[in-house]
Amino acid sequence: MSENSGLAAVHAAAATTQPPAPPTAAANAAEFQAAYPEAHAHICAEAAGAERARILGIEAHALQGHEQLIAAMKADPAVTPDQAAARILSAEKTARASQMAAIRDVEAATGKVPAAPTSAVSRDDKPRATTPDGWRADYAASADLKAEFASADDYVGYKQAEAAGKVRVLNRKTA
Repeated sequence: MSENSGLAAVHAAAATTQPPAPPTAAANAAEFQAAYPEAHAHICAEAAGAERARILGIEAHALQGHEQLIAAMKADPAVTPDQAAARILSAEKTARASQMAAIRDVEAATGKVPAAPTSAVSRDDKPRATTPDGWRADYAASADLKAEFASADDYVGYKQAEAAGKVRVLNRKTA
């Protein structure tokens, strides 16, 4: 048999043979599982592990405030962890840009408001006494202190206790 006649025989056999109808995907999986149970179990375990790794990879890139985006990407099997990171970064940039615009709007509205004074200037021209002699002089010069304390020694004792942190006055109204 020559080479050309062998080829002709193959072509003739191929022309007379009808290709089998393709089975459905469910039949293919079921047939494969029935024919090769160990291989089917191995492929299923490998696929489950890959999906678990994909979901953990997406969750590793999760940022607070993007929970809906993360859930949508986990549900879409075509999204890889790298694509998820890019989408989260893009969403975060958008959120930061809107926050910055809001800050600028507030600054524009409040930038012309004068600041409140941080401390009041004392109206007393003389410094406050910090020694017993100074407290006695304050007592001698103040009618209010004389009305409140029976003697200069009582006032000095009170001021010493106040300086030591043993006494404090709540709701004192200063004049």
